[in-house]
Amino acid sequence: MIRYIYEITNNVNGKTYIGQHTTDNENDGYMGSGVILKQAQSKYGIKNFSKKILCYCDNQDELNEKEIELIKNNRAKGKAEYNIADGGGGFCQQESFNYLKTLIDSDPLIDTIDDLLQVVFGLKYPNLGRILIKYKRYFIHYISAKRNPKTMFCIELED
Repeated sequence: MIRYIYEITNNVNGKTYIGQHTTDNENDGYMGSGVILKQAQSKYGIKNFSKKILCYCDNQDELNEKEIELIKNNRAKGKAEYNIADGGGGFCQQESFNYLKTLIDSDPLIDTIDDLLQVVFGLKYPNLGRILIKYKRYFIHYISAKRNPKTMFCIELED
């Protein structure tokens, strides 16, 4: 099994994504799985992205630690623009939840839960869909509050 950390670069705008990959074939054509990265690849075309292997790791723990370290270092340099999570295993529930809120806040066309569902399932990121469905009532209220800021609500996330 081959484990490595890679950096994907958008050759049009220079933005980067750092990720980890485990495979039997180093040349399997894998070009990352980040939500924002996938959106950019759709927009600019996969041919406008290049991949560089940064390091190899012996086990999953080392892979997670190295990914976190490299994302942190690159963010300090103003890079890793396509990374949402801090690395080390991808999106957790809280990060997914926060990302959905960011989508709602940043997209003026999301006025209903159906609008949000279309955006989320267009991203092809299954964890976002699971979180959205699990907290559907919350997001309905959140979208309503966006249209009417006087609306108040509260919800606790499960661990």
